[in-house]
Amino acid sequence: MLIGNRRGVRAPKAAPAPAKKPLAPGLRPATAVLALFASIASSQAATPQSAEQAYEKGDFGKAQQEYSATAAKEPAKAELHFNAGSAAYKSGDYAMAATGFQQSLKTDQVPVQHDAYYNLGNTQYRLGQQTEKANAQAPIKTLESAVKSYDAASHIRGKETGPKPKRT
Repeated sequence: MLIGNRRGVRAPKAAPAPAKKPLAPGLRPATAVLALFASIASSQAATPQSAEQAYEKGDFGKAQQEYSATAAKEPAKAELHFNAGSAAYKSGDYAMAATGFQQSLKTDQVPVQHDAYYNLGNTQYRLGQQTEKANAQAPIKTLESAVKSYDAASHIRGKETGPKPKRT
């Protein structure tokens, strides 16, 4: 869903390419090659495709970082926040997972909302388990939030229309 299948139309060649200029006297071929590699590496930004590849390889931390970076550029795409939350959950970063799922709720897509609420409930449950070790009373509010998220998911269940998000 995040990978486009349209290809751009090629523009006709306007003019022949200019002749190559010789390298500047102080620039050696090895330096030019290193500069080329540096420019290629810096131009490779996080994309949903690279995040998906990292997720499929099991590198959930990298996938979460790349989904989050892409979501920051396109905050209206709830699926990116949802996928960032899923990757964070898989890596055990439940606080970041909760943030991703909460941000993915800001959509009109009912299936995304449903799955985000459900996964948010799972995440809040895990957060409650983590805090239980430190203080037996601390997880009560977190677990109550988890129940509310599960309830919201069950209320939305009957309203679902449209495509489901990528991960559940």
